[in-house]
Amino acid sequence: MFRLRANFARPLVRSYMKHNANPQIYLHPVSDTKTKVSFSPKETAVAIGTWSHTSPLTPESPIPVEKFTTNPQFTPLIDKLFATHIYDDFTFQFEAGGNPGCYMPIYDFRAPPVHGRIPEVDDIFGYVLVNHQGQIVEGSWQENFMYRVVNSEGIMRLSDHMLEVVRKECELVE
Repeated sequence: MFRLRANFARPLVRSYMKHNANPQIYLHPVSDTKTKVSFSPKETAVAIGTWSHTSPLTPESPIPVEKFTTNPQFTPLIDKLFATHIYDDFTFQFEAGGNPGCYMPIYDFRAPPVHGRIPEVDDIFGYVLVNHQGQIVEGSWQENFMYRVVNSEGIMRLSDHMLEVVRKECELVE
């Protein structure tokens, strides 16, 4: 007779770590030299991109521009999400009140500009039109093709509202 044995004693191992420089970022090691970078703790979620490294990975490790490859699926996804959800972001609704009658930059929070200053061009996700009453005009989103997911200031950082929207969508798309 045959005896079947199940191995239920496999240890549960967390397959990610949070990046210390940006707590929105989850690092999912793919191999000893490659790491998937994501806004989600779920390994199957759409990744921001991958990071190639030669030394052992730690949560303190900086993500250098030249070692990061943006996921080609991520850029159009985030643009679509900004185009449809930025109008509900209280952070930028509040800021719109001080920018009536112009296009206002929607910027990355990795290096927020000093009040009244324009952010660096590679830190701007895109622009929205603000009407003369200081309200964001829906449907006015314009993508900034010069935006960089990783630059000398680090990897992208979103407002709380957009983080929630992007994380949820990345987990749905897989």
